[in-house]
Amino acid sequence: EEEAKRLETEEAEARDSVPKMERALVLLDDSPNGRLAAKLAGIFMARQQVLATVLERPKDADDKSEGSPGRALLALAAKSALEKMVPVAAGAAAPAPALLSVDQLVQAKTADGDDAVEKEAGKGYSIAFVGIDQPILQAAHRFEEPLQRLVATFDGPIVIVVNAEHLRGTPDRPLDILGPTGGTQEARLATEIALVLARASEGTLSVLHVFDPREDTDLLRGRARRMGMSVLVDAHRLGKRSGVPVKGLIATNAKPDLEIRKAARRGRYDLVVLGASLRQGDTKFLGPRTAALLRDIRTPILLVAC
Repeated sequence: EEEAKRLETEEAEARDSVPKMERALVLLDDSPNGRLAAKLAGIFMARQQVLATVLERPKDADDKSEGSPGRALLALAAKSALEKMVPVAAGAAAPAPALLSVDQLVQAKTADGDDAVEKEAGKGYSIAFVGIDQPILQAAHRFEEPLQRLVATFDGPIVIVVNAEHLRGTPDRPLDILGPTGGTQEARLATEIALVLARASEGTLSVLHVFDPREDTDLLRGRARRMGMSVLVDAHRLGKRSGVPVKGLIATNAKPDLEIRKAARRGRYDLVVLGASLRQGDTKFLGPRTAALLRDIRTPILLVAC
């Protein structure tokens, strides 16, 4: 029985993306988005023992100062997360696993030059965290520079902080996270990342799945119901393996974005972690529904863009 459980766990973990990540690129400035991204990236990299290179954008072209707040906030969040990972019970049966220190995990650089982001992005990172003042152009579905250059050149998932100015309290407390999920690869990765952040902050995760009422035949309705329930079951299994309480939420609406807005308003969450597939044209850009959600939701959002 134990061997069967072990094999089942290994098979399930083989689908996970986050445990395979080794290096993170973090792009920050000294804005509310930058400060929140620093803290979230810090607890993520500490929890997963992921090496991080922090690129900090100067406030202006003449600012060459080192040691700006971004790296300090990231290091402080990582230190706090590392301390929570060390067992405190006396007489533990097994020694605590060796953890990398903050100094070993973090390397800081200044993003000098227009091509600094592209040059660094090409060095084999697994994931990128971005916290800049205006990540998305208000009049379009495009990204602001230098994020647009990063999106164009980076092959992995890019995690972007939006609306950090609406953060309730401080991100140092346990995070109550909402994770909409539709069963896509991007949504599942967003769930994995949300679970890491919830575990590192000793918080919780609520996963929302919206059923489409237009699936009005018995066959399609049955398939949609089974797929939706399997998504929720998968989230619960991920949560159980991560040691995070997961609450399943369901709704029915032909427009899932409306239900996501309602859930975000009703729940008073600290963070919404949203997975999205980028559209491809002359460059990568956001779909209209994703752009509308980022504009309309007043809760801080962590957009996992792939």
